Amino acid sequence: MRYVIVVVMALMAHVSGLSAAIHDLTNLPTNTMVVITSDTNPSLPWTYGTVVTVPAQAGDTLRIAPGTYHQLVFWNLRGTAAQPIRVVNGNGRVTVRSSTGWGAVVLYNCRHLRLTGTGSAAHEYGFLAGTTRNGAHTVQVLGDAGQLEIDHVEVDSAGFAGFNVKNETKPGGVYNRGSYVMRDINLHHNFAHDTSGEGFYLGHTFYNGIDTNKDGTIEYPHYIENLTVEYNRTLRTGAEGIQVGSTRSGLVMRFNRVEQAGIAPFDSFQNNGIQVGMSAGLVLGNVVSDAAGNGIIVLGQGDNRLIANVVVRAGSNGFFVDERLSSAESIARGGAPVGPGWTLCNNTVVDSGEAGMRLYGDLVPVNVLRNNLFIGGTSAVSLLSQAVTIDETATVHHASAAVAGFVNAASDDYRPRADSSLVDAGVGLGGLTGAPWSDAVGTARPVGGAIDVGAYERLNVKRVVRMTSPSGAAWEHRSGYGASAVMTGNGSFVDLDPTVMHRFWYMPTSEN
Repeated sequence: MRYVIVVVMALMAHVSGLSAAIHDLTNLPTNTMVVITSDTNPSLPWTYGTVVTVPAQAGDTLRIAPGTYHQLVFWNLRGTAAQPIRVVNGNGRVTVRSSTGWGAVVLYNCRHLRLTGTGSAAHEYGFLAGTTRNGAHTVQVLGDAGQLEIDHVEVDSAGFAGFNVKNETKPGGVYNRGSYVMRDINLHHNFAHDTSGEGFYLGHTFYNGIDTNKDGTIEYPHYIENLTVEYNRTLRTGAEGIQVGSTRSGLVMRFNRVEQAGIAPFDSFQNNGIQVGMSAGLVLGNVVSDAAGNGIIVLGQGDNRLIANVVVRAGSNGFFVDERLSSAESIARGGAPVGPGWTLCNNTVVDSGEAGMRLYGDLVPVNVLRNNLFIGGTSAVSLLSQAVTIDETATVHHASAAVAGFVNAASDDYRPRADSSLVDAGVGLGGLTGAPWSDAVGTARPVGGAIDVGAYERLNVKRVVRMTSPSGAAWEHRSGYGASAVMTGNGSFVDLDPTVMHRFWYMPTSEN
């Protein structure tokens, strides 16, 4: 058993005019676990590694020197809602490679903290981490954690999940359901690839409980509330790209890109693109391509809104939606009753191996389908039985992409051209909770006379034009429908679709 070495780091710099401080952490050990904490005598659940004590207070920044490390554990760092603690890479990349530990980067007992890889302009992801130990997660959030933000972190290997946000359920555990709720977690602009398991494993899968001691005693995992997962990317994950579970309220999963998920699943049904299990909230604008199983699978209580997602070449169904518990069964486990039903609007599904949407939700009152677009597949919408009630309007199903009028289907660009029959062909979403929603890239709907069918709303965007303002004032481009982009001085507005002519330019000053 190795002993803990305690090193006290001094305050390195003050932010001018503020009480917040910057702590530059240099010369950290590279061959052992480094525990970074503000505790002078931390009570750790292990007895090895090096402890680095930093007098970090709310609003402070911890700047990690570029280099390669074995493990970085941030222990019991606590800011406030108004002044979170910030952990950032220095002017270069921080690489963490763990072959023996259960995690490469761990946030343990941390609250009101942001871990961000934005410290170096040369690196989109200032933290790069990987684990090779079988079963090890690379980036972990554990313990009494909450109010955390993690961004611009790349995971390029994992013995199991790339990002793991949850505590394991244990007999009589202090983090079991009823004793603890993890709240306010935000993961954005991260990249997980080449993981053995999920890219993101957020919240526990076994909502219904686990017999951890194999003695018939069921323990239930804790809930998460207010989980935001946005602008992340996954590629070549062994299991799901993103899996969310036991998030009883406040899920926002939007604008993520999931590619080649489920390529080597540890279980035959863990090969989907995105899985949402017993988690209530919004799933919007995600792009899932080449998932081995279902593109997006939802196993919950009928309380999700699935809006403007794009699923391409799913091996099984584009969407698979089912509730798994009756109201009585859910309430008995401390959960919510069955919800009003699923809302699936303006999704685009292309070339699924089976149905575009397979709906098994026969316990909810009604499932609402609006403006969904299906290309290929064995069918557009498939139901478990006549017991599944749907309210379906403005569904479009084409046998091939050739007749849909896409900008460039061969390059997976499923935006409608100006001459596409999808433009203005949808119905309004009035009366639906949360509507109207944006399209798959954040464009407010409707643009033009009505909502377009499918995930993308057609914009009249101009081709590339260069103009010079004599005084350097802003020139503004306005499309026929009012969308705009601004450039100052010599600049160009880069058109997403050069086949469409611009309407006009004007400069909102007297220099017209």
